[in-house]
Amino acid sequence: MKKQNTGMSMQENTLGKAAEGYKKLAAAIIRSGERENDQAFLKSDWCDTLRYFLALGSQQGSGDLSGVQSYTNYI
Repeated sequence: MKKQNTGMSMQENTLGKAAEGYKKLAAAIIRSGERENDQAFLKSDWCDTLRYFLALGSQQGSGDLSGVQSYTNYI
């Protein structure tokens, strides 16, 4: 018999998928700045925030990746 996703587990699956999407988006934004060598962006608070977001996400997984390293997993 197949177990159904109900209640909290269904919500967690949806949130997990959304979080992965946001991680991919953050990584793509940073990667674009690197490709374009956009130093103003790469040194900005906005880029730091995206890296921090990715570092938080990596702590849920292996926990040993920095934001700079972890975003390459989402490209």
